Amino acid sequence: SRADLKAEFALNFSNVSAELMFLSPFFIKLEMKQLTAYLNRLENNDILLSIWNADFILKSHQTTEQYLKLSCGDLQIKLKPHADSRPVIDLRISTSLVKLTLSEPRRILSSFLQDEKLIGESFWHLKNLIRLLSPPPKNQDLQKKLRWAVDANLSYFGLLVPMASTNFVLELHMLLASVTNANKGQNKQEDHISGNLSIENFLFLVNEPTLPVDLSKIVDFSIRVSTSQKVPNSPQSYQIESSHFRVCLSPTSLIYIMWGSHQLQSLLHYFKKHRIPHQYTKDLTNIFAKGYSSSNELPIEFRSIHILSYNLCVGWMFQLEDETNTGLILGFDRLFSAYEKNFGKLTLIGGYFSVLDANSNDTFFSQGAKKQKY
Repeated sequence: SRADLKAEFALNFSNVSAELMFLSPFFIKLEMKQLTAYLNRLENNDILLSIWNADFILKSHQTTEQYLKLSCGDLQIKLKPHADSRPVIDLRISTSLVKLTLSEPRRILSSFLQDEKLIGESFWHLKNLIRLLSPPPKNQDLQKKLRWAVDANLSYFGLLVPMASTNFVLELHMLLASVTNANKGQNKQEDHISGNLSIENFLFLVNEPTLPVDLSKIVDFSIRVSTSQKVPNSPQSYQIESSHFRVCLSPTSLIYIMWGSHQLQSLLHYFKKHRIPHQYTKDLTNIFAKGYSSSNELPIEFRSIHILSYNLCVGWMFQLEDETNTGLILGFDRLFSAYEKNFGKLTLIGGYFSVLDANSNDTFFSQGAKKQKY
């Protein structure tokens, strides 16, 4: 038999730039300050890809419009393949910063209505190329036995959607995830996904020059979702926990939220009215439908669901001319909910409705004696 090559390989590149076009007229402009690739064949065949300060820009070659920009900070991707009778692909992703900035939706829609005319022909050529290069399936059983595990660590993710002078922002702080379908004692015919996911802070903000900065944060909550399987080859149990859930509204912020929703609905209506149906949309629908019907993943089943919620409150600030700390607050300290075998239980502790006592939506929620004060 041929001996396996035992060695270490490392490649280091600086100031990398490239342009890739997979589907005309769209192309991706790539810029990286540093790219490092490492392969370890001495021990466990680990593959490490390190990217420092990278920007991915999606643009249209026809209209020159920029659709989006994805920026990454320190991105580490580690792939650890296993050579077993039931292979497990172990993928670990960690990054300090990911920012996704969209262009103004109206400009995106105008450009896409023009670009869509060229997508159909390009998609047809791409589909034929994939069919030509794809090898015939040799062993369907091996594909069904494929197991994977993914670990992710994301310090910050931000999504920015600009509309006129208003910016709608979604932020995720400290996202940790560990998900796998390689569970011990699992039925070979079932590929239930299990693991846990936690987000320390999920924020929704409205940034507008006429809206005070102290009132820009609308939603702030944390969440943790985990699964467990008490009995082998049985449905899983889910636990959802939130340490805080805060919503703060004011007249100005509510107006901009309603305005943004109306703008998106108007653009969607305009798109449906002016777009011309293309064959590629039917092809994509058939591909996804075929993939879903042929998948051996079963629908989500559960044995029980437990929900734990702490410090939920909804506040309304009147935003008067002389002061902004006048308003009302509604919430509770703790909520427990359980569902199992068609039975459920709901327990709420420490509900309150009181006068608001704060000067910003970072501190508006009631704490301890402040609830008792009123």
